Amino acid sequence: MTFGPVLIRDPLTNRRVERSAKAGNRIPSDEPDNSAGILLHRMECIRLTRTDFELLKVLQARLRWDWPATFSTNPQGDIWPFVTWGLTPEELRNGIRGLSKVVDEVADAYICRRHRGGRFFIDESGAYAVLREGAGRKVKFAYFLISP
Repeated sequence: MTFGPVLIRDPLTNRRVERSAKAGNRIPSDEPDNSAGILLHRMECIRLTRTDFELLKVLQARLRWDWPATFSTNPQGDIWPFVTWGLTPEELRNGIRGLSKVVDEVADAYICRRHRGGRFFIDESGAYAVLREGAGRKVKFAYFLISP
């Protein structure tokens, strides 16, 4: 049985895309991209151990009640833990790239989707990005497979 393409709205980009029901491929439509600047990609699968996940929590400079780990990244690939609400001043950005292969992989996946970087949020199920600043809606862009 063959299915034609269906038009859906992608939650990451807020763009209309055609999706082939048979192949599962997404083809962007002519509708312009939204201001969030997040590009359409497959969701990343990141494999890690329980120890790797616990290290993410240790790397935190300031704890948040709502997320076990929160980091920011920029287009150059620098990564730093959450320390303040809003834009983090450069003097408070203590780089952690290279301290955790998981954070490095998540940040790289995030930069592939949102080239200007930004803040991303991690829990045991995966990594999330803010779809629109101030809207509070977070979208998963990577999921975790945690082994013991």
